[in-house]
Amino acid sequence: GIIAECMKRAEAAMQRHDLERARVHFLEVIRLDRQHESANRVLRDVRKAIQQEQRSSQIVQMRSQAQVALAGGQYEEALACADQALKLDPSDKDSARLSDEIRGAISRARAVREALNRAESALFAGDFDEARDAVEESLRLDPSDSEARALASVVNKELAERSRRQRVQDRSEEHTSELQSHHDL
Repeated sequence: GIIAECMKRAEAAMQRHDLERARVHFLEVIRLDRQHESANRVLRDVRKAIQQEQRSSQIVQMRSQAQVALAGGQYEEALACADQALKLDPSDKDSARLSDEIRGAISRARAVREALNRAESALFAGDFDEARDAVEESLRLDPSDSEARALASVVNKELAERSRRQRVQDRSEEHTSELQSHHDL
């Protein structure tokens, strides 16, 4: 009969892993026979499988959004997306790994920012050695940081200028000392 035909179609859809089509055929069987035990039981499994597929798809989408945000330096958004993926499936190792990677990037960015703040303060205070050390620390943490590279350039120019002034001063003192020794003769 019709019920047997619908069951056959539903099972064929299951074989093809076409869960949505299977769900439609099982609903048709249940519409014709509300008490159909097999159709009711399998429909529950189909619905669970559809929900699991949707959840898996959402997790992949959230991880993808997290990776895009991370690549763009939008750490808080990246972390929110990774954490959302973890909420959907706390046992998902890829989401956990991504969340850890983002937390590491946040920590590194914070450390870079602190080192750059120290470098700027030292530069304004005229402590070029401390400024150079802090800039080098920030570049070790993130060699691609454009602000750190620009600040390194400023610090290096200041250090070169200080070195040049010191050489001029040394030569001047040497010259004065020579003149003094000639005068003493």
